[in-house]
Amino acid sequence: MEQKETARLIYVIVPLTVPGSSKNKIISYFEAFCKKAVWEFEMLSVKAIKLEIYSKLKERGVSMPLDNDEMNQQRRKEIRKKSSEYFYEQMAQKLESLAKSAKSGPAMLFLRKNHPPGSWYTLYNFIKKKREEGFLIELIAFLPKPFKRFETANETYPISLGGILDALIELLERENEEEGETLEGQPESERIQLVLKFVKLYANLENNRYYYKNFNGIIEIEISDEQEAEKRLEPNKKSIEPLIAEFLQECGEEKGVNLVPDGFLDKITLQIQEAVEKLKWKTVLRDEEKIVSEIANFFAKRKYPKKRYY
Repeated sequence: MEQKETARLIYVIVPLTVPGSSKNKIISYFEAFCKKAVWEFEMLSVKAIKLEIYSKLKERGVSMPLDNDEMNQQRRKEIRKKSSEYFYEQMAQKLESLAKSAKSGPAMLFLRKNHPPGSWYTLYNFIKKKREEGFLIELIAFLPKPFKRFETANETYPISLGGILDALIELLERENEEEGETLEGQPESERIQLVLKFVKLYANLENNRYYYKNFNGIIEIEISDEQEAEKRLEPNKKSIEPLIAEFLQECGEEKGVNLVPDGFLDKITLQIQEAVEKLKWKTVLRDEEKIVSEIANFFAKRKYPKKRYY
């Protein structure tokens, strides 16, 4: 294929997040930065793609795969595969559009999708191919910065106990009809397991060599007021922290998130649910201007790349 040179620099933002990580707020911070910097901003949402697939299924009279029987597990797998295919097709279109835009200056494409380590290989190879076609792309990982990383006996996670609670509360309070595949019709226990099994996928993230190899930069910024959360948690840590640690130790290594019922995990999940309800946890976000300013500081320090990272 003949290379096409595109001088415009495109930053692709890859959130290393879990379900319930306030991605809409995170997107708004990056969009606000781009508005101030006069950069073109685009967002690609895997959730919107899933909802579109579900809408087409409903039109055909196909019910949503809510139960965890074998047939519905297979249907969910097929939908995830189709969603991923559409996601990359649309990413290619958005990159093409940004590269050809008449607007000057860098551009940003925010990928509204959780990206645990198991998804990096496919993403990196897609971006590598685009660079070989002549696109000038920097792949930037975004991690909500924890005040204190959650730890178990053998593992460390790039999220705090407060961050885990923030994610749990957001999913538990989320309305079914707005969400599509991930949550529609699922009980609270499965929502809790969804968050914690995603957390598990990030175990010992800093020891993963591809964390530093696949990304051109890593931006860590506190979204929630982590220090304030730590103070609020101090009197209640013993009621929730050991339960979450036990769940993470027992759920084992998985390539993906499997919500097949497990008697032992279900018992711990119920205890976690009761502990969370007693906490009456509320998420406290940091000041938006400070967050946007920290995003600006990160990009102000970056130099225009002199190579295409082939």
